[in-house]
Amino acid sequence: NDALVVALWILFTHVFEGAETSPFLRIISPTWNCGKTTLMKVIFRLSRSGWLVARATQAAYYRKLQVSKQTILLDEGDAFLAENEIWRNILDGASDPDTANISVAVKIGDTWVEDTINVFAPIAIASIGKLRRMHTVESRGIAVHLKHATKEERKSLTKARQRDMRTSMIPIAERCARWGADNLAAFTNARPVMLEHMDGRESDKLEPLFAIAALCSPATLEEITKLAVSQTEDPSDEYSAMILPDIKR
Repeated sequence: NDALVVALWILFTHVFEGAETSPFLRIISPTWNCGKTTLMKVIFRLSRSGWLVARATQAAYYRKLQVSKQTILLDEGDAFLAENEIWRNILDGASDPDTANISVAVKIGDTWVEDTINVFAPIAIASIGKLRRMHTVESRGIAVHLKHATKEERKSLTKARQRDMRTSMIPIAERCARWGADNLAAFTNARPVMLEHMDGRESDKLEPLFAIAALCSPATLEEITKLAVSQTEDPSDEYSAMILPDIKR
């Protein structure tokens, strides 16, 4: 259930400083007009200190986090992240609090001095398709796959107007923030039991969501466990579909 993954990840943004790893939320749309930007707007309004941008430079990203901890929401990732080796390097490091350090040179007077900025933060990335040549980033993400709404489904949908979204989501955002304040210590000390067949990275990125699910209810933990089993048992590799365009290039 992708909605459950999104909900747990939103709660994660309110307690992320207690985590040992930060899984990226990967919102993947097969084509345009599947609602990825609308979903990013929902996450923006419910997450902790959301920063929603359609493009960002590396310098803007780590300077933003130097000032305050934010939930980073990168929309249109396929337009500026794909095949971007510098961004791949930054994002790979940003998923772990020990490696999420960017070293920059800062001029003070006539002297250049080194300054280290920690960029550990919750990060959601939305894109059409997987990010090309960003396999290490994708492996650190939990994927949410969108699809076109059918004609029947569209009959029950209403336009996500900004004012309506703001009004309806403020009470939910306040409850999420309160949940984070009440459960930060328990989340920090949690050691959930992970599935035996998971490899190290798979276990690392899902552990925060397992911990949050366990704090919510046994039923929620059971549901996310079933979802994790179905995902890790899927042998398909979407990168194989990229081989022909790569060969052509």
